[in-house]
Amino acid sequence: MAGLRRSVLPARSGGPEAARPPQYQAPQYAAPQHPAQNPPAQYQPAQYQPHAAGPVPPSSGMSGCAKVALVAGGVLLVLGVVVVVAVVLGVRWLGNQASDFVEPGSCEITSDAVVSEALGTPITLEKGTGLGGLVSGIIDDRVLSDAPSCWGSASGEDSGALLVRVAVVRGGDAAARFQAEVKQAKGVVVSSTDDGEGTSTTVETSPYYGTAVEGIGDEAFCTSLGLTGTVGILVRSGDDLVYASAGGTPDGTATDLLDETAGCERARKLASAVLAG
Repeated sequence: MAGLRRSVLPARSGGPEAARPPQYQAPQYAAPQHPAQNPPAQYQPAQYQPHAAGPVPPSSGMSGCAKVALVAGGVLLVLGVVVVVAVVLGVRWLGNQASDFVEPGSCEITSDAVVSEALGTPITLEKGTGLGGLVSGIIDDRVLSDAPSCWGSASGEDSGALLVRVAVVRGGDAAARFQAEVKQAKGVVVSSTDDGEGTSTTVETSPYYGTAVEGIGDEAFCTSLGLTGTVGILVRSGDDLVYASAGGTPDGTATDLLDETAGCERARKLASAVLAG
């Protein structure tokens, strides 16, 4: 074709291999060198360590024994108050009822005036020839129980809960009778049995001997506290024996109701008045 120029490029030397484009090889990098590491240890949960108990602080309160003792003391105190109140009420009632239990009539052993002056309160006496029935255990019959006696109680509603007994034995062997009463008061053997195998059973009377008393008569002793709060005194003066007992207080209070010493002194005053009267 006219006007066209064809150019013929010269062939490269080297054949077909020379015609391939050049081949490039990726550069080779050496793997980075890291220091050897130990494999991770297996997970172990933390062990719970309990806190050690600290020193026990010193107790600032009372011990258990002290608390028990305190409670027991309170209970005994309450029971003591209840007993005192019960005795006071019982003696007051017995004082009001005593005249219904004894033989009516005027006392021939002593007089109301003598007893009232000795005890400091009006006393009305009744006569009796011993105890029996309802009187036993109510008015003090522990000493000279079979002797001629007089019973008395405070007169009036406001004069207290005083109960008294006066018994007199004149003549006879007063000294021997006194010693017999002392022996009985200290407790005697009623019976004794042996089963043959080394076991014996002894029955004794309950003792009620209180204390020996001086300064009155030839010899004397006071009893211990009786069931109704009475304390008595047995006095031997020559051939005469006098037993005087009083329970309660002239004003009806419990100030010395359970005090054997005060009761003995009250009985001593009564016995002295009877001996002198």
